[in-house]
Amino acid sequence: MLISSSEWTSQYDFVVRIRIDVGSSEEICSGTAWGNKVLTAAHCAPTRYRPGPAGLHKYLERDASKYHVETAHGEFQVSKVDIHPSYQLGGVYPSPQPNLAADYMILTLTSSLPNRQSVMLQSEDLAVDSKVMIAGLGGTGGTNPNHRPVLSSWWPIVGSCNSYPLMCYGGNTKRSCGGDGGGPVLYWKQETCAAGSWPKSRGCAIAEGSGHIEGSHKFVDGTGTWCSGTTGGERLTLEEAMETCLQGSLGMTAPCVGVVFNSPQPGDTGSAYGKYTTCWRTSGAGLGWQVLLKPEAGTLTSCTGSEVQYGDRFVQIGDWRIGDVDGTHFSIAHKYGRTAQIYRSDGTLHGGSGRSDFTTWSRSVLAHPSGISFGDRFIQIGEWRIGDVDDEHASIAHRNGKTAQIFRRDGTLQGGSGRSDYTTWSRSVGTPSGVSIGKTFIQIGEWRIGDVDGQHASMSHKDGKTAQIFRSDGSLHSGPRSDYTTWSLPTMCSGLSWVKSQVHRVCLDSNSQRRFHGIGKTLEWCQSQCVSEGDCEAVYGALGYGDGSCWTFPATCVETSHHSNYHIWHMQQAHVPDGLGTAVVAGALSRNSGGGCGQSGSPEQFASTSGAVDWIKSVAPEFQWTV
Repeated sequence: MLISSSEWTSQYDFVVRIRIDVGSSEEICSGTAWGNKVLTAAHCAPTRYRPGPAGLHKYLERDASKYHVETAHGEFQVSKVDIHPSYQLGGVYPSPQPNLAADYMILTLTSSLPNRQSVMLQSEDLAVDSKVMIAGLGGTGGTNPNHRPVLSSWWPIVGSCNSYPLMCYGGNTKRSCGGDGGGPVLYWKQETCAAGSWPKSRGCAIAEGSGHIEGSHKFVDGTGTWCSGTTGGERLTLEEAMETCLQGSLGMTAPCVGVVFNSPQPGDTGSAYGKYTTCWRTSGAGLGWQVLLKPEAGTLTSCTGSEVQYGDRFVQIGDWRIGDVDGTHFSIAHKYGRTAQIYRSDGTLHGGSGRSDFTTWSRSVLAHPSGISFGDRFIQIGEWRIGDVDDEHASIAHRNGKTAQIFRRDGTLQGGSGRSDYTTWSRSVGTPSGVSIGKTFIQIGEWRIGDVDGQHASMSHKDGKTAQIFRSDGSLHSGPRSDYTTWSLPTMCSGLSWVKSQVHRVCLDSNSQRRFHGIGKTLEWCQSQCVSEGDCEAVYGALGYGDGSCWTFPATCVETSHHSNYHIWHMQQAHVPDGLGTAVVAGALSRNSGGGCGQSGSPEQFASTSGAVDWIKSVAPEFQWTV
């Protein structure tokens, strides 16, 4: 399965492609990267020959300048090549032959990879019948390498084969392809987190804090960022640590480098005694503490030009506010004093009679709003969530499980009877996904809630139906109807980021799937168009210069060279996983024992990391290991 660019960046950024210069051509391998280290197979190193007294002397290429590493975060150069000393000693051609039981090589990069997905190495042999999968950037047809990783099916461990620590997996397995060698053989270690439980792992802490917004900053996964200079005397809750990070501490200027466990370096496990603290000086990879959560400037709460503002448990959209009044009641109210709708935590509805209570207009707009969180197609405001449930339905629901209002795609309304379905409370708070901001609206999935003209606000679906209109006199007007919508307005900010490719790149279009949207378009317009299409994953064209031509492309976009001065921008949409997980790499794919690319064949072998623990730790102490 060829994964998308966003999946590569968010879930598989440890999988990398290695290009090795061999005269006028290149050899391709795959590898596992963490920080500034890449674990791959020694057989990827080209064999060289030089004259000697007894004949041609065979050796392996260790010139770092010949190696180049392509990652989800860009291309990295190599400063050092380390090959396991038992793999192949220098000798006279044609002996000695490679010792595949020591098929390990480690590349040191000139700078660290900003890993987002946690990964560790397996320290013990996997049991027979354990399931593993293979990830690589080799070709799918045997010759043409991919520019994104391909994942295999799950295959069972067969056991030791040939010479230990070579292990084999599969059985009538579809063969790996050229360029997959050295790639990770892996499985996923799932983790269940309970709020308030200690000791706490990195994964749980990151899940609890990711997406938390303080002012114009959002806290994101800090994996791969290292720091020193902690305020160890502070034993803070996670919320206190994030607030301190943006306010400064003990003379330190905000923002901090990140939030860490108040525990010994590298701070992989937190305790009930130490809890959290803040870290203020950046350090090199593997030095000091590894950051749990780092502040990132520029979020949905700081969308320039938009009339969407925030405060203490409310969102202001133009002349309207939606807010958590007291934990039990949620309201939509106009600035002139009328409350159009009140939602109660027992799932009942109240309002529509021009009443003036249960409003949040007494509170101030804040530079550092509180009680506002985002996730996959929802906004959480205090104890309430507004979310797109399944594209067909949106809802307003309380944390206690009651759904007060359901908006349907056909423009009709349901709810008010204390029901418990059609809620988004099963999803995790995290990086905003499927949430966008316009001048006077917030788009949540396929729905928009917005200020139409100062006097009317509405909740409407992308397909054209308006389910509810709120009027400034406090009255309600329900659908289905097709007017009073904000869908004609452009998106200005979104819970997305875009990764820019190299120049002279386009998307392959073998199935004529690209969509042309004309000339004279800005990059922002084209990206907004991509977001609105739902299945779009990339845009490219002469944007920002030339004729401003715009193409959008679905998730099958594969980059290729082009003579024109084009870039590709890949949508990097947040993936909110169903459960926490750490990728555990059990070895590097070795040479296969026969069979064509993608064809069925005998079990394939890999060099198990458990057979080289001491050597890998000595060369690449940055890697974490299973216990």
